[in-house]
Order: sequence, then C-alpha cells, then structure tokens
Amino acid sequence: MKKNLIFYLSLLWLAFNASPSSAQCNYTTVRDGNLSDPSIYAGFVAGCTVAPTGTNNITINNNVVLDQDFAITSGSLTINATGTLSQAAGALRTLSINNKGNGSIIQLIIVAATPGVRSKPQLSVGILDLSRTTLNIGSGATVQVCCTVFMGTQVTTNLGNNSLLNVLGNIDVATASSGVAGPPKAAGGTPAGVRVYSNLVDNHGGAKSLFQTSTNLVVCVQGNQLSTSCPPSSAAIFNVASAGIFNDPTCLSVLPVTLTRFSGSRTSDGGHVSLNWATASEVNNAFFAVERSTDAQTFDVLGQVAGAGTSSTARAYTFLDEYPLASTTYYRLRQVDLDGTSTFSPVVTIAESRTSADWLLCTAPQHYVVQGSGELHVLDVMGRSLFTQTLLANKSEVVLPALPTGVYFFQLLTAKGRSTIRQ
Repeated sequence: MKKNLIFYLSLLWLAFNASPSSAQCNYTTVRDGNLSDPSIYAGFVAGCTVAPTGTNNITINNNVVLDQDFAITSGSLTINATGTLSQAAGALRTLSINNKGNGSIIQLIIVAATPGVRSKPQLSVGILDLSRTTLNIGSGATVQVCCTVFMGTQVTTNLGNNSLLNVLGNIDVATASSGVAGPPKAAGGTPAGVRVYSNLVDNHGGAKSLFQTSTNLVVCVQGNQLSTSCPPSSAAIFNVASAGIFNDPTCLSVLPVTLTRFSGSRTSDGGHVSLNWATASEVNNAFFAVERSTDAQTFDVLGQVAGAGTSSTARAYTFLDEYPLASTTYYRLRQVDLDGTSTFSPVVTIAESRTSADWLLCTAPQHYVVQGSGELHVLDVMGRSLFTQTLLANKSEVVLPALPTGVYFFQLLTAKGRSTIRQ
C-alpha cells in the first residue's frame, strides 16, 4: 500500500509541475491591436502563456500589427478573410516560420480574401523567412514583403485564383526542394501572380525550378536594385532571361491603393485643368504626386495631395492645374507609400484648348503654315527630334521631309513659352 501511495503521489506531482509551455495552445483574435498584446485574444486554455509564442496556433480575424520580430517553430498562423497582419509604418519586421529540423511541416495559411481587395495585403512584413513550411495564399489574397523572402528547404507555396505574392526586394532560394504553384490549369479560374521588384538569388540551383509552370501562375522579375535598408545576399543573381519561365511582360507591382477613377477636363473658360480621382481603399498611402507631360514620355511634378494612410472607405480627391498648357497635355499620379514605394496610375490625356491649334495649319500633305516666330520641332513618340526649322516671320510655310505614317508632335518654342500639338 505504501508503494501504491508513493506511485500516485508521483503522478500528482508530475501533473502539477508539467511545463505549461509544452502544450500547443490556440489563440484567436477578437479585436484590433498588437500581436504581442494578450488582451486581443480569446479562447486559449488554462495553463497556456498569456501571449502566444511560436509554438502555438494563432488565428487572426482582425487588423493586427506585427510589433516585433516573430518566429513560429512548431505552431501555425492562420489569417482569415477579415484579418490582416502588417508591420507598423516605418518598421522592418521579420516573420520566421521554421520548424528548426523538428521533423514536421508547419503552416502559414492566408484564407481567401473578400473579392475586390487584392490591393490590400492580408500579410505585409519586411522579411519572410521560410523553411519546412507550407504557405497557402487563398483566392484574391495578397502577401506583400517589403524586402526579402528567404525560401529555405522544403517550402511549398500554393497560390489561389487571382492571389498575389508581391516582393519589393529579392526572393532568396536555398535549394531545389522548394516550389511555388498557382491554381491547377485543369480547373480553370484566374491565374495567380508573383511579382519580384529586385531579383531571384540562387543557391544550389534552386531558382530555376522554383516556379511550377504547369499551373496557372504569372511570374515577373523586374531586376531593380535592392534597397539599402534590406539585407544583401552573397549568392549569385539568377539570370531570368535564360530561364524562359517568366511570362508577365507588363511586370507591374501591386498598387497599394485601389484607384476606382482618374479623370480630368479643362474648365469652361479654358483657364484651368481639373483632375479628379477616387479610391475605394488605401494601405499605408503617404501622398499622391501629380505629374504633367507634353509628350507622354517625360513627366514633371506639379504638386502633391496628401493620402489617407490606411483606409477602407471610399475617398475623393481633386487637383487644379492653374497654369495649364494650351497644347495636348498628359497627366498621371505617382502614389507614394509610407515606406517610399511608389506606383504610377494610368495616364489621362487632356486635348489642346480650342485656340491652341490656330498656330498650325496643314495645307497639303507635308505642307504646313505656322503662325508665330521661333523654333519648330517635329518629334516622334519617343521624343526624338526628326525635323527642326527656325521661323523668323510671324507666318511661315514649312515643308516636311517624307515621314512614315504615324503619330508626331509639333512643338513651337517662342519667347512666350512652348506649345505642342499631337498629329
């Protein structure tokens, strides 16, 4: 009987002294806040740590700030359609998901996003460090990495219909054991996208086999210089031109602002140009720079309009060009993020004012009459000068050389300024 009593007392001691951190607990957010703030979670059981650690299962249903570097070593992270996990403005945070050789694959799951919010990342971090991990990005969801994605060993990335992995730095590939796949082609649907602003960095030949081209996947690598604030790599840059697997000729990065309208028109008296645009949502939007051009090639900054930062409500903006050009003019917006990242809008064309074409009259093929003295330049669409003539009289006849049929810009430089007409 004494031996039995000692045995049961030993079991009781083990039960009371078991380490709470050894249990894999579940944490679910119930409000917005910082990842390290225990008050935003509910549903975890007694015996678990107050705030989640990298050995727990975390579910994010709200807008959560990654307020510190965070490493997941045996748990999982799920971001549902109503949730986001984003580093604070001006911060550079690392999210590491690596089981450290414990023999199991851990998961990062981005659940399908609400339709129409592809430009609002559900996960936005500075560095995403992956190893022995399955990353599932649901339909319509966007993952944005401001610096580098480290693809370690055995990383499986699955992208759903119309989802996007947007990397503003490098993808650093460790081995050939990792892969990125889009939706199956047999099932149809919308292709997923991978955008890399800088380069693929190749270790042990892993970059060539990273993308599963048998799936609906559109890949773009721009080859721009890596930001000095991002960690450099000592490995070689992969030559994407020789691979033949990159199939997105437009090579556009995701716009952090959902721009629903951008238009412009001359005021009734012709004295101003009014530009108007609207957004459905904004993510870390610092400001809009309004730019103007006479040839749709070279743009000058006219002014700035402050953005809304991060907003999920519709907003309208207006900018007035008080000193517009009389000739055909081109306008665009350069949207600048809080971290300095910028993206351009489509170009809006404003036709010349009703009196701007009075100085140029075509009298016969290749024959023109020009009202005004100065220098006449004829440019192609690339801005290259094809013909120049000095006009000494206020009314001159000009005969152009034979030019192929196409679009040209007639530019008159006078003491009063410059006028350009598109022909």
